[in-house]
Amino acid sequence: MHTCRLLVVDNEKNLGLLYKEELEDDGYEVEVVNSGKKALQLFDAKSFDLVIMDIFEHGINGIEIMRKMYHGNRTIPVIINTGYPPFNESFMEIEAVGFVVKSFDLSELKRKIRELITPKCLMNH
Repeated sequence: MHTCRLLVVDNEKNLGLLYKEELEDDGYEVEVVNSGKKALQLFDAKSFDLVIMDIFEHGINGIEIMRKMYHGNRTIPVIINTGYPPFNESFMEIEAVGFVVKSFDLSELKRKIRELITPKCLMNH
């Protein structure tokens, strides 16, 4: 059985913890980092099925992180999870697969995750 592995990149520590708890309750394996640099290191070191990323991260912005991730592997979907909807189109141009407006209600994010990766992963529920 393959549990879907998610990488969450968000500089808001409390939101990252909320996402980890909620998504692990849904049967995903979740790693949370709060900087673009850490995200790139972890992305290169481990295998993930999906990345959830805010667009403004310490030291490097989300667009640059995505470009670096996609340079090595374009098969992993990225969901942009941000409170800045005007950036939607610029992310779609660099092949982000999903865009979700950041919220404490994770129903839209969870729906998008299921849509993008659940068919290739066997969930625990």
